[in-house]
Amino acid sequence: MCLIPLLLIGFSACHNKRGSLFIFLESEQGVSLYERGKPVYFYQKTPKTLHNEYICNNYLHPLYSPGGDTLTEESPGDHPYHRGIFWAWHQVYVDDISVADGWIMQDLSLEVAKITTDITGSSAGLNAEVLWKSPNWQYNKPFVRENTIITVNKSNKNSRRIDFEIRLRALVPDVTIGGSDDEKGYGGLCFRIKMPDDLVFSSETGQVEPQTGQVTAGSWMDMSGSFGRGGEKYGITIFCNPLTPNFPAPWILRQTGSMQNIVFPGRQRVVVPVDRDLVLKYQMLIHKGDKAYIKTVNPADVVSVDDVIDITNRMNPEGILAWNPPEGNREILRTGYTATMAQNAPATSAGRGLECDKMDTAELIEEYYYSHFGQLCRRNGIRSHAEVICGGTGYPPLDILRSNNYFDVPMFEFRARQDNETGMVSPV
Repeated sequence: MCLIPLLLIGFSACHNKRGSLFIFLESEQGVSLYERGKPVYFYQKTPKTLHNEYICNNYLHPLYSPGGDTLTEESPGDHPYHRGIFWAWHQVYVDDISVADGWIMQDLSLEVAKITTDITGSSAGLNAEVLWKSPNWQYNKPFVRENTIITVNKSNKNSRRIDFEIRLRALVPDVTIGGSDDEKGYGGLCFRIKMPDDLVFSSETGQVEPQTGQVTAGSWMDMSGSFGRGGEKYGITIFCNPLTPNFPAPWILRQTGSMQNIVFPGRQRVVVPVDRDLVLKYQMLIHKGDKAYIKTVNPADVVSVDDVIDITNRMNPEGILAWNPPEGNREILRTGYTATMAQNAPATSAGRGLECDKMDTAELIEEYYYSHFGQLCRRNGIRSHAEVICGGTGYPPLDILRSNNYFDVPMFEFRARQDNETGMVSPV
């Protein structure tokens, strides 16, 4: 009975949802994520001195397997600045002048300005806004804003999937970053994992042997070995998202005494834009067993986006396809939608029923609003429903876009928020 308050000392709950599989706990040092009461990772927010020399933060350690085994290492003797799952670059330049070395955190400080967390029924996301500063640039004035989003998806008994999205935007012109200034060019997303004696690397090309320099082996890499207690085998598979600029990225692989790295951009520096984000996307799959767990796809079965024909405009009002297809074999995919049968909640028994599609057109938004929240707002002096439900934009916020039923929303708004085309996501 007395253990519970002791365990919670120094921690505060983030924005958690009652009954959720996930829970975030925040302390002065950082944020812990738990799933079903078991630890998933710890995000190091506060700068931490490693090996009495390297001041590091903005990384994950420990990272745990679904079975509770620690997979990562922090400040190992061979490379004391290695730190769990981290993303860093040796070359950090402004105006073609070297201002910092992010790999060893020399002349670079990372101010975690804001952390937000979000839990849905099947995932838990952490968004860290980080400002890059250096004493070599205008007396520690921020010169890069980083937003890193780490999304953990609900695990099953054999695996867990984690998505990484690293967004960089320069706050001043002429910011460039690059990997090590040698033929290795290592830099970007790195994994300092434990390295069992039976560690094996595999990709879509088969088993891969580490080399001194970069390895070209396709868009994903599996690292399997006896990571678990008692020699239990686990694998860690890293996937490079096709939207990452240097897809499929090369790899730096090490059998012993170092880190694993999916390289970006390499030795040659690249510009961090001021008018848009430089976006790097990766996915990690932690799984039981070896590479055999990964279900690969035969390239012959993959349909190129260039070969997809959008024939939505060939449907007449009765839903009949009027189209003379070009010669060849075609598979037509048609999608639609129907009621989810979701009911409104919380509500009294007399008020329960099918959930209305209240985020559809502007007219329906107003009808729903003025029938419920609008009356309360008018009584309390709030003039506009847009101030409450849409933040003044006239459109629902992003979390509503992701969680509600189908509704009409301008396509330019969808593209801006989701970075995707609806027709290619759901061809009709």
